[in-house]
Amino acid sequence: LVGHAVLIEGTKKKIKELKLENNVMLLGNIDYIPSILSALDIFLFPSLYEGFPNAVSEAQRSGVPCLISNTITNEVVITPHCVTLDLNLSSKIWAEELLKLDYKINRELGATTGKDKGFSVENEINKIQEIYEELIN
Repeated sequence: LVGHAVLIEGTKKKIKELKLENNVMLLGNIDYIPSILSALDIFLFPSLYEGFPNAVSEAQRSGVPCLISNTITNEVVITPHCVTLDLNLSSKIWAEELLKLDYKINRELGATTGKDKGFSVENEINKIQEIYEELIN
């Protein structure tokens, strides 16, 4: 688990209760995101509230299949390997959907699909340049 969670103490308790201490790593906030993404098979993001979650975008652009909550804006779904699911559904259904994701996909497609949909450094540079040119004129 990566990032800082408000419910971290409950999460730690649940991990211990399920005897998963040797199977779950709590990494907290980290700076080496690309390394983590390259090691993932699946990206799970059952968030209640988000604006535009860059983490989901980064995961997809790294070619990682994603299962995210439907409370997140659809604008973040940039590859066909990103599935949204209702948070009100049971944990069993979430687990079943997670297991359906194809983690053996060609990861390079995530980067090209993301770029094709405007998620690239070049695209952001062009947007900023257009804003400056508009302000100058």
